[in-house]
Amino acid sequence: MEFHIITLFPEMFESPFRGGMVGRAIEQRIVVVKAHPLRPFGLGKYKQVDDQPYGGGSGMVMRPEPIASAIDAVMAEHPALWRILMTPQGAPLTQEKVRELAARKLGLLLIAGRYEGVDERVRAMVDEEISIGDYVLSGGELPAMVLIEAVSRLQPGVLGNPDSVVEESFSSALLEYPQYTRPEEFRGMRVPDVLLSGDHGKIRAWREAQARHRTEERRPDLLDRQRIALAGMKAAHNEFRLCVIHVGAGVFDHPVGAVGRLVVALDGDDGVGLDAGRGRNFRQREHEWIVGGHAIEAGGHAVAQVVGKLNRILQFQQIGGRVNRIGGQFDEPA
Repeated sequence: MEFHIITLFPEMFESPFRGGMVGRAIEQRIVVVKAHPLRPFGLGKYKQVDDQPYGGGSGMVMRPEPIASAIDAVMAEHPALWRILMTPQGAPLTQEKVRELAARKLGLLLIAGRYEGVDERVRAMVDEEISIGDYVLSGGELPAMVLIEAVSRLQPGVLGNPDSVVEESFSSALLEYPQYTRPEEFRGMRVPDVLLSGDHGKIRAWREAQARHRTEERRPDLLDRQRIALAGMKAAHNEFRLCVIHVGAGVFDHPVGAVGRLVVALDGDDGVGLDAGRGRNFRQREHEWIVGGHAIEAGGHAVAQVVGKLNRILQFQQIGGRVNRIGGQFDEPA
């Protein structure tokens, strides 16, 4: 995975990635981080990159010409890069967005602004804009580093234990459950007995309950998003919403002719059909379907396909209709 950054301060990207996980990934050539200095593309004798804003106001605005020239130069050598402007006006960087960017194997080009921002016309030169939060920084370099760290750790071979990725906060739309290590007791605080029991079923249930409780207490907004697992979509001129609750593990592990349990809840007319598995092994029992295959169909049209698995969450990708998101929880095969 390659990360290219256009910045006035390329030296900022040297020391942060010398050690740790990203540093090791760079040494192993799993990840490439290359900062491209903007100053050489500046105008005139003094390589000017900023100017006063039209209409007045405090501060300076980055001119479009140097940024455009820098983008053109990088894209000439790497034409497939996905161009991102780091800006507080961009879409929030969420774990869902990180997964999306991690799938762009041809690489990312990050533009780090400075001063009071960039000329509005620069926005026409990028594919999307991303923000890391609602606060003020001096430039886009630190946000770019945050994005590089988050996306790099999802690349195969970067983490020593791949399961670490799927058990972390936000990977399943919940905060992570409490973690403990030795000693069993520290300053009067004991490790919960259930974690010492050796009963993996009880441990899993405890962790799931703790993760939900912690999310409800600290980030209820995440649960609000989770409750809207699927936005409305039209099928056969009927408007309805579908929420996938559980998916049997066999559906992912054995995509052809597999049998698993898919529990769904429909808001609206229960008579609207859901066909999962390209028509194979389909059977309705109240809100339960026996499914096999990779695709999920509604109203006779494929709307999503399985693309991966994170922790006990089945990952789908939209391939039609107006589905925004489908989520599923892995259980033992029915």
